[in-house]
Amino acid sequence: MKIFVFGFLFVLALTSNGLCSPLNNQGKTLLHQASIQEIISSENYLNATVSITGIFKGNDSKIGPPPVTRSDFILEDTTGQIFVTGPFPIGLTRKDCGKTISIKAKVKSTTLTLAGKKLKIIYLEIK
Repeated sequence: MKIFVFGFLFVLALTSNGLCSPLNNQGKTLLHQASIQEIISSENYLNATVSITGIFKGNDSKIGPPPVTRSDFILEDTTGQIFVTGPFPIGLTRKDCGKTISIKAKVKSTTLTLAGKKLKIIYLEIK
């Protein structure tokens, strides 16, 4: 009985201080699959490493210009689009538009100025 109570209290303590939350403040690593909408709508994802699956759209952007380089590409899921910068996933080429891919990447942000207006852009960086 003592072991059960101790185990229950230990799990309760981990949960209440955030160690079992999707984002761990020390390593900023996501423990579950994220959607694009989740990533772009929450500041908690900034600098976190996430896993995400979506459709490779090449440079078919509905969200504006690429944030880092002209070779940035678009990843799309049912919740939206996000730019991805860095090396292409192995085996993927620009001709593979429409192919479903899964990546792990770091969530980053930058500010672009377009027509005199500053826009904050959230994007993914593959290392």
